[in-house]
Amino acid sequence: MSNTSLLSSLWAPWLLGLALSFALEWVALPRPVHPIIRGWQALLVHVGLWTAFFGLMLLVFQRPWFGAINLLAFLFLLIEIGNIKWVMLREPFIYPDFEYFTDTIKYPRLYLPFFGVRNAVLATLSYGLALAVGLYFEPALNLSAVAWVTRILPEAWQVSWLGRVLQLLVVMVGFVAVGAALLAAAGRAPLPVSFNAGQDQRKLGFLYFLWRYRQEESVRPPVDECAPFRKLLNAKETKEIKASKGAGRDPAAAAVTGVGEGSSTRHLERATVQVVDAANHVANASGGVRMPLGSTDRPDLVMLQCESFFDLRRTFSTAKPELLSAFDTLGGQAQGKGRLHVPAWGANTVRTEYAVISGVDPARLGVHRYNPYRRYARHAVPTIATYLRSLGYKTICVHPYVAEFYRRTLTIPGMGFDVFLGQEAFPDAKRFGPYISDEAVADKIAALLGEARGDDGRQPLFIYAITMENHGPLDWETVADGEQQHYFTQPLPSGCDDVVAYARHIVNADRMMQSVSATLDSLGRPGGMCVFGDHVPIMPAVYASMGEPDGTTDYFYWANQSLRPSVSGRLQGVEQGAELGMGSSVRQRLGQGQGQEQVGDLPAHELSIAFLKGMGVL
Repeated sequence: MSNTSLLSSLWAPWLLGLALSFALEWVALPRPVHPIIRGWQALLVHVGLWTAFFGLMLLVFQRPWFGAINLLAFLFLLIEIGNIKWVMLREPFIYPDFEYFTDTIKYPRLYLPFFGVRNAVLATLSYGLALAVGLYFEPALNLSAVAWVTRILPEAWQVSWLGRVLQLLVVMVGFVAVGAALLAAAGRAPLPVSFNAGQDQRKLGFLYFLWRYRQEESVRPPVDECAPFRKLLNAKETKEIKASKGAGRDPAAAAVTGVGEGSSTRHLERATVQVVDAANHVANASGGVRMPLGSTDRPDLVMLQCESFFDLRRTFSTAKPELLSAFDTLGGQAQGKGRLHVPAWGANTVRTEYAVISGVDPARLGVHRYNPYRRYARHAVPTIATYLRSLGYKTICVHPYVAEFYRRTLTIPGMGFDVFLGQEAFPDAKRFGPYISDEAVADKIAALLGEARGDDGRQPLFIYAITMENHGPLDWETVADGEQQHYFTQPLPSGCDDVVAYARHIVNADRMMQSVSATLDSLGRPGGMCVFGDHVPIMPAVYASMGEPDGTTDYFYWANQSLRPSVSGRLQGVEQGAELGMGSSVRQRLGQGQGQEQVGDLPAHELSIAFLKGMGVL
């Protein structure tokens, strides 16, 4: 077989498949613009990716037509997943989402229902059938034109499987080399991205959009100057150095005493450009030397990050007012409450989680805003936990689910938590639905606080709890006949059972708030609690029939009876708010200082600072 014959058997499936790959993009949501107006870089990357992966398919299947069909099928799968995600979560498939393929195998209940078990089974069976048909009807590629490469082998091996693999490698390398050259050429002048995933997919095309987000993952975002807890640590260190000079002490020793063993702010800065292990080391070092236990009069602090929590009465007028009685009561006593602008809709808890813990505006993270824990070491900064450790707090994170999920076993310690309690800390805990209940989380918090009850010399505690009970999919839950009347004043439209399941979880979250507040009141020492939702739930059918929320969740922060008198009127410090980078409107609200202040709307990344100010810690 001549080289011409070999090329003629390859160019047709390559070219037709390439044309169909452009055509498939037209079914993506949101639909990309015409390839001609995307920019030459987008065209080169699309052609380059298709060419390189076409070569890989030749190596695997040895059949050019079947290889092209496999590539098109995978592209169509990605587009369909993106379309489902667009409908449910209001954003398309993005490059960091590739890791969810393995997560789907590890945690099928979290992901598979959104694609559909039926769809998954049909797709698997269809591919199995296509594989059998393709291998049977299309003959393997005739590679005699590149038989020369086998001459490097002993004569007896030249016609063996090893010789054929070498021939395939020659063909594959040719395609991959061409594809790589096109990608390299496009990389010399990459088109800008906005990090609004929908806009970027529309403007750049499906494949170039994924490629550009992949490139941006290697970029370290400029977060140091906007990290509020870094500024607080800097100010604290400076204050202690000045105090030590006045007392005739060694300034360097004072810095170590205040921030941690060998963990000055400069050390923390170096952690942001190292691996997660380095960030982990810094966080541990920050707690290596505690402040003298004059810190024992500081309040215990609890933050409740409630899964999919928002006040559904704001959106669904027929929801009974008494559904959130504790939320209303505690909000009426709160130092601050309002709506929380969160960087997630329906899922992606870690976006809100990282914003709250770090205090960093997600807009400053670039592509890392979509999964801040995926490349955490590129934007590691001091957090609320890091700062509270420097004040003498013991910092604990509680999450009643698999600890390894979202790499939390690395990132949570790296963000300054002394202890991370995953589902292994709940061996016999009560479940409500498929997940560990909010009641069990309240009991765990009570146990942690109660262990030190009566110990006047103990460290204050900071507990950050990430609940799980209300995690979807809600449409997999069973709703009994007549159950909706417990939560709604009028019959619901057909197909709205999801909101009934949601309401019963919200009632349990309300009871959890009441339980934790009662525990804090019973301690006989100062304590405060901050409650907030990470995102609104996924209920597309309900929203279509009953109206959809605006995407904000709700929050409040509340001081117990022992702390309340001392923090009344302390929501001041407008100047400090400016130093920490808080918006002027937020500083004005914080600066009114009238006790039980209704702070109003807040972005998620400003909640921790507002909470600490409300509790008198700042």
